[in-house]
Amino acid sequence: MSQHLKILAAFFLVCFANSAISKTSYRGKLLRVVTPSTLDIQISETNFIQIQILGPDYMTDSKRVCTEEDIKTKCERLQKLLGEQDIGVTIEKRDDKVMYGDIVYKGKLLSSTMISEGWYRVDNKMYSAAYLFDAEREAFCKYRGVWAKNKGRHEVISNCLLYTSPSPRDLSTS
Repeated sequence: MSQHLKILAAFFLVCFANSAISKTSYRGKLLRVVTPSTLDIQISETNFIQIQILGPDYMTDSKRVCTEEDIKTKCERLQKLLGEQDIGVTIEKRDDKVMYGDIVYKGKLLSSTMISEGWYRVDNKMYSAAYLFDAEREAFCKYRGVWAKNKGRHEVISNCLLYTSPSPRDLSTS
């Protein structure tokens, strides 16, 4: 009888451990910005997770820590954006130390905000999500962030006319 109880207890322990390890979403608060792509999120009084935000092309920024002078403002911008509010964390994949996914705040995805504000371009070698490319096109056409240098260029204006022009339906209701 005791052998069966040990096996049953081991089975439940394994099942519980696997469900805890394979969790794909969390709620918490920003604890610290490690790099412009990596955040520590406090998920309980004693636990935190580290997440790298997928989608943007950080180029060399993902390897540089927030204490470096020219990276500091990018980290402070994230700190200000996420602040003390409750945030959601969605996990797409993980390795030994870091989880990879996105942050949900105020009903928005952090990756989409980073791209639509022109902070970064889409990492098109790794991601093909339409919403990220829509966000990039918005930043491109509104000359935000990395796209500001294009302001006034004829080819940008002509590429964006269809994107920014009101639809005929919008014109008929005004």
